[in-house]
Amino acid sequence: MPETYGQNGMGDQAVVYLHYFCNAGDFYITEKDSDPDGDGQIQAFGLADLGYPELGYISIQEIISAGVELDINWSPVTLEQIKEAA
Repeated sequence: MPETYGQNGMGDQAVVYLHYFCNAGDFYITEKDSDPDGDGQIQAFGLADLGYPELGYISIQEIISAGVELDINWSPVTLEQIKEAA
């Protein structure tokens, strides 16, 4: 999975590698960074859809603590494919 800015400039052709979901919405992760000390993930970038889709930075720890689940059956697709399916 690319680190932050790894798909910069790709627009809707950026690949979504992870999908987290809950009753309130979906989080589609295109890039993420890891903590250099090995303590965990610092930040991710992707599309958050809580009724209105918005691209931005996402804290994986924060959304997990809010009750989201990782979609273990997820297969990578582009942002364009997600937007078309909505």
